[in-house]
Amino acid sequence: MTDGEVFFLAILMLALCFAPYFIGEANKRSNNERIRDKVFSGNFIPADEFDREWVVKGFAGNYGSKYNDGPGCYIILMFDAPVNDGDYSDYINGYIGQSVNACARVHNHLNGKGNGDVYADRKNGKHLYVKIISCDRSELNSLERQLIASFDKNRLYNKNKGGGVKHGDIPDRTYSGSYVPKQQSAPKMTVQQKQEAGKKITEQYSEIARMKSLALEGDITSQYKLGVAYEHGIGVNKDDFEAAMWYKKAAEQNHASAMYQLAIMYMEGRGTYMDIDETKRLLKRLKERGDRKASDLLEYLESKENDRLWD
Repeated sequence: MTDGEVFFLAILMLALCFAPYFIGEANKRSNNERIRDKVFSGNFIPADEFDREWVVKGFAGNYGSKYNDGPGCYIILMFDAPVNDGDYSDYINGYIGQSVNACARVHNHLNGKGNGDVYADRKNGKHLYVKIISCDRSELNSLERQLIASFDKNRLYNKNKGGGVKHGDIPDRTYSGSYVPKQQSAPKMTVQQKQEAGKKITEQYSEIARMKSLALEGDITSQYKLGVAYEHGIGVNKDDFEAAMWYKKAAEQNHASAMYQLAIMYMEGRGTYMDIDETKRLLKRLKERGDRKASDLLEYLESKENDRLWD
């Protein structure tokens, strides 16, 4: 074998060794471009508008993104001038993050209770735009890593690659806007307290069994109460799917409160698939019956028809 042939074989072996690496890198770049293009193809919300929609005062109470929060990743982009053509790719800086309460976290960033660079840009007159991507709590870390990797790291305020948050002790936000705190260890109970607690649990289970029996026979009030029990874990394990099922049965019999709760579950995608059209259909039925709370929420949803936080 000549020296030239040996050299050629050596080069070939090196190419074969490094080929998987280069192919992998090319696939990563392609995937990052796909993710970035998908992000830019959707609508962003101006920071000022996000703040206005944080709490909306209605006739029957307050609503807005504060009361419709949930897990997701968020992207905050900064521009020297307003974006009027829908092209968000020419940002000067950006910040990407995640939270089990994404809307609340973005609100904090915009108002000086989060990333200092984001707040400084806003105070200095930069034009900020927000996009929230809802996802399951278990997907937060992987989605955040993918988003950070897909953007130009030299234009991001992020200091790391993301995806390192432990969510075990972070509270979730309920629809009512209140926080469900981390469960604390229960204090030691006396024998009498244990007996009373056991008796109460037994009574709850008996009541649930009684309601379920009536609900299966078509009792509309029991169907609604079962929905409430499963949604909030009263006397049963919390189960949004069971809650939605019983709310639906009661709603089919025109139970107003069940219709409203079912509309909320369709809007949030809890216990069922997310379906804004079904939410609006239920709210319209309630509006026709004079329900002002449903009317206010319907008006809010229709005002966001072309610019939804959940897009």
